[in-house]
Amino acid sequence: MDRVESLVAPPPNFKHDVDVSDWISTKEAMKLLGVGPTTIKRWADDGRLPYYRTAGGHRRFRESAVRRLAIGAERRERTRTMPEAARWVRILIERDLAEVAAEVRNLFGEYGDWFEVADFLGLVAQTIGQNWADDECSIVEQHHATVKLSQAITAIGTVQSVGPNAPICLVATLGLEPHGLGALLVQLCLRCQGLNGTSLGTMIPADELCTHLQTSSAELVALSASSWQTDAATLARNAERVAAVCEKRDITLVLGGDGAWPDGPASGYRCHSFVEVRSVLKEVGLTK
Repeated sequence: MDRVESLVAPPPNFKHDVDVSDWISTKEAMKLLGVGPTTIKRWADDGRLPYYRTAGGHRRFRESAVRRLAIGAERRERTRTMPEAARWVRILIERDLAEVAAEVRNLFGEYGDWFEVADFLGLVAQTIGQNWADDECSIVEQHHATVKLSQAITAIGTVQSVGPNAPICLVATLGLEPHGLGALLVQLCLRCQGLNGTSLGTMIPADELCTHLQTSSAELVALSASSWQTDAATLARNAERVAAVCEKRDITLVLGGDGAWPDGPASGYRCHSFVEVRSVLKEVGLTK
């Protein structure tokens, strides 16, 4: 532990010795961790989160430490849910579409939140891919399971009615990204929040999307990229171009999925989970 992390108050030359950009507010830490102020205070007091106090008495937390704690919590959750995810792979392979759709609805009864359901189903999709990589299922079974899950999500989202004046939220993948399951999941979450989640499809050219946004009445654009998309340079260029249009048009931009998006887009939000998307919707006033 370095000397700054070990102190509640920074030394007199703090601003000269430490990159202050790595320290964030309590509100920002709560958003990254998905917890409330009481939990943040407890973790700070018991030493789990390094912090210092500003001249005004407000806590500032080291962002790198907050992110490490968030990643650790995610890993623990994945470890807990891995057996259930493996069971879901068999459900997708062996059961018909109607049964799969019923099982997805049952997940909502269990979690009580479509964003949490989406995070779990994202883990299921990753498990399907890993099973194929480990020769535990065939390529036909992998595709069949993924398509069936996509169809079930689409069926559930289709029956979610939204009002005629509901905010329009566009969902898509860009460039060469062919995997649209993440986009379907975020579309379902949006519609279940009463928002007009509208899919533009997959592999949309960035130029075409920017042109569309010039005249669109959308209030949010959510772009998904899977772990298959590892070309960080291309994703960064596309994100920058879309972000510029969104900023000019006052459209909220959300970059989601496991793809190599830039962590800090010039304008917009980089979300690593669907629960983070829920927080963004609240922050920008699209939901309560």
